[in-house]
Amino acid sequence: MRAPTSAELGELLKGKISNECVLKFKKLVPKLYAQMTKPEPDLTLLLPAECLSGKSAQNTTGNDGPKSTQKNAPKRHGVWASVSPTFLRKTDRDGDFDGTVLTGTFGIDRWVLPKLLLGASVGLEKTELEIGYNNGSVDSFGRTVSLYGGYMIAPWLIADANYGYSWIDYNFIANSNVTSATDARRWTGAANLTAHYVSGPFGLKASVGIHAFDELKDDATDSTTRFVPGSFLAQHQANAGLGADYRFLVDNANVTLNADAKFGYDFVHPSGAPTGTFGSTAISTVDPSSVVFGFGITIATRDDDATLSVKGTTTQFQENTESFSIIIGTRLAF
Repeated sequence: MRAPTSAELGELLKGKISNECVLKFKKLVPKLYAQMTKPEPDLTLLLPAECLSGKSAQNTTGNDGPKSTQKNAPKRHGVWASVSPTFLRKTDRDGDFDGTVLTGTFGIDRWVLPKLLLGASVGLEKTELEIGYNNGSVDSFGRTVSLYGGYMIAPWLIADANYGYSWIDYNFIANSNVTSATDARRWTGAANLTAHYVSGPFGLKASVGIHAFDELKDDATDSTTRFVPGSFLAQHQANAGLGADYRFLVDNANVTLNADAKFGYDFVHPSGAPTGTFGSTAISTVDPSSVVFGFGITIATRDDDATLSVKGTTTQFQENTESFSIIIGTRLAF
């Protein structure tokens, strides 16, 4: 059977895609030959989703429901949410504490360009720490707003960045009965470059990045009328990570198992504040380096439009410091 001519190709696609896409895919005539040898050829099976949003996708929904071409249109928006409890323990002399941090975050984003994603999120944070060296405690509640974005430099290379601002209310107890309260402001920012490699069901990734954390506490007066000066805590970290994942199909769901490790080094390191936390990582007074290990599972629909993930992380190789987190997240694209 001979290959179809340009005129025959246009006639076969008429009414299924836009005229612009017909002209674009006339260059695919040689590749379409195999499809044309079938008794009932369907050339739309060889076209990407964006070219199925032409004439038929512009029709209104009829009695039979949405057109199939509308279902194939790429999803440009996403909403997501996550919750994460973190368990901290630090046994440095004159800086020991034990407690939990609970965070919840909600975000929304959009592909404003084919390769550019922009989004915003809001979050809440609750911290409860028991301080050993002064027989006291710290109780705080924070609110965070963040902006983030990602750019696909190449199909295998992605750059991303985020910036967040937080308001935190602190309540302190020292020596069992001396109380004080203050406010704080926190600035966080990060930038990363991540490379991906996929071979069948296996995937590998490597990343490098920087992360900055700065928090300024206001002055306070405790219950004995003693003046408590404000404080400033800063941690600026460079990191590099490696990860691997395995993807397989269970019924109608995509399941991905993943593991990763990220080494971090603080080029600006706090000298030791007992209430300091950096995200889900406790800050060691004496050790500026750490490795965060993560293990997780993601379950997604066949089209990956809806996902549910659970991941555990633990921070190791920091002297006198322990940290373990559980991160539960979900995302919906539309």
